[in-house]
Amino acid sequence: MVKFQRRTVNKLAIKSYLDASDDRFPEFGKTYIEIREYFEFDMAQYKESQRILKLGGYVFWKAPDEESLTNDDMNNRIDISHTLLFQA
Repeated sequence: MVKFQRRTVNKLAIKSYLDASDDRFPEFGKTYIEIREYFEFDMAQYKESQRILKLGGYVFWKAPDEESLTNDDMNNRIDISHTLLFQA
């Protein structure tokens, strides 16, 4: 099983924290938001991952963040066969 969790990066923290300098991973960005955005898949990467998983016979699960439970246009752009509603 492969689990994907999409986060809305600009809603993870307040603007001053997102824009703050962050030198933990300089190869990915200079600020917290640049680093977080580096790790999030864009729509093309989600679609390619889904295509590869389906070829291998895997189920594509999407684990939503709180915002996406009620408003996530990603659900309308890719075929989500299962959504994980609870996780430990």
